Amino acid sequence: MALGVYCLQLLCTQEIGIKDGETSKDGLFTLLEVECLGSCANAPMVQLNDDYYECLSPDSILELLKACKAGKLPPMQKVRVVF
Repeated sequence: MALGVYCLQLLCTQEIGIKDGETSKDGLFTLLEVECLGSCANAPMVQLNDDYYECLSPDSILELLKACKAGKLPPMQKVRVVF
């Protein structure tokens, strides 16, 4: 795993109260570790439903989780595709 993702994974586990492969009691969160989401250049990142959030820090992942709990998911980040 790349660029401090284990620290962010631990923060998610603590904040949500579930481990990899589990779903929260309220059904809002399921935590799944995957090998690749195709965004190594912008790691660490998470996928929430169909949206990707990249270049995360401990503060930004906690902010993102709190927004999800409040039902105020921020808009996904704009992605630039280069061929």
